[in-house]
Amino acid sequence: MLLMDKKVTLVAGSKKRDEHGRLLQYVYVESMCVNEEMIRNGYAEVRYLSEDDPHLEYYIQLEREAESRKAGST
Repeated sequence: MLLMDKKVTLVAGSKKRDEHGRLLQYVYVESMCVNEEMIRNGYAEVRYLSEDDPHLEYYIQLEREAESRKAGST
């Protein structure tokens, strides 16, 4: 369990909200980025990142690798 009973830190990216007004944040538990782990393990997709976000290409690569491994599939 990535978040259960853990202290989290929220960090705003280059885009603070999506078109529906929802907050867009990077979620950290200690030094681990939860967003990254969810993409890596096939439980999240890369969306809502602006084109100038410094994490965009890295997250797209993680998503492709997860898809090729069929990560997150049941």
